[in-house]
Amino acid sequence: AVRIGRGTAAKEIAQLKSGDFFGEMTLFDDQPRSASVAALTDCTLLSLDRDRFSTLIAQRPVVLLHMCKMF
Repeated sequence: AVRIGRGTAAKEIAQLKSGDFFGEMTLFDDQPRSASVAALTDCTLLSLDRDRFSTLIAQRPVVLLHMCKMF
């Protein structure tokens, strides 16, 4: 569940499904996160840190074009 706000004021704004992604904006900026995500069931997640992402983009800039299509 994707939630904004804290504690009892938190509001669910979305539910993610298999194949969805979140947290991608942190790859581009250092801004505080705008939402929190909590798993409602067991799941497997993959992560990519900013340094690895920067290396990937330097080697394969076309990845950025594919990402833009997803947003």
